[in-house]
Amino acid sequence: MRFKNILLITLLALTLGSISIPSITLAFPPDDAFCTTGDPLSGIQTALGCLSIDTKTLVSSLLKWAAGIGAGIAFLIIVYGGFQIATAAGDPKRVKGGQELIATALGALALIVLAVVALNFVGVTILDLSGLGFNV
Repeated sequence: MRFKNILLITLLALTLGSISIPSITLAFPPDDAFCTTGDPLSGIQTALGCLSIDTKTLVSSLLKWAAGIGAGIAFLIIVYGGFQIATAAGDPKRVKGGQELIATALGALALIVLAVVALNFVGVTILDLSGLGFNV
């Protein structure tokens, strides 16, 4: 238990130490910061790719990234739960723990899918925000 606390405090300190407050500048960004050189309305080039300045497109791309990351994490938890069951060596507590991990990850995955369906239904069908459609 003590090792977990030390590890948690260390990770927290490293995370907080790496966060920096960006300075606000009024200078115009260089031309290579845009998706199309010299066109500020084309979007901003980031490490994730080209992020559009249009609100609908930006929200849609961020929601796609969030759904993908959530599904990836759920998949990794399912794999870890399966590994835990496979290496349990007959220990019922470890088997039960692995089964609970897999069940929880599948529940989270179902919630992610339902959230995408609900956002499509509410955003596209009811509010007619066609830019928010997930083409998955």
